[in-house]
Amino acid sequence: MNRHDLEALAAADPLRRLCANRHQARWQVLGIEAPLGLGEMPSLPEPVPMLRKPTEGEDIAADYGSLGLTLRRHPLALLRPALARLSFQSAARYWDSCTAGARMPSASSSPASGRTRPPEWCS
Repeated sequence: MNRHDLEALAAADPLRRLCANRHQARWQVLGIEAPLGLGEMPSLPEPVPMLRKPTEGEDIAADYGSLGLTLRRHPLALLRPALARLSFQSAARYWDSCTAGARMPSASSSPASGRTRPPEWCS
């Protein structure tokens, strides 16, 4: 593999099993040097940098940036707790309340989740 292929792999995050996190994998790949020739002295080992672990949101964004998809949780899963605190319901819960015959006001995160009446000029 050439250097470009290794950098693409580090960005796509399949190396996370080999390194602590995405940042460490990228650092390791960028540090690959050509092997020393016969009789050459190796340089002193460099200390491993203390790179912070990326957040789950940063990992998901990096996956979408490098691959266009992610094998992790859906990005909306990160927002659901905040939406629940704002009294938004998931589509499944909203549907369950509608089919159970419950008539309760609800906030929805989708503009098309409730019934809407067509404008007067349509009829």
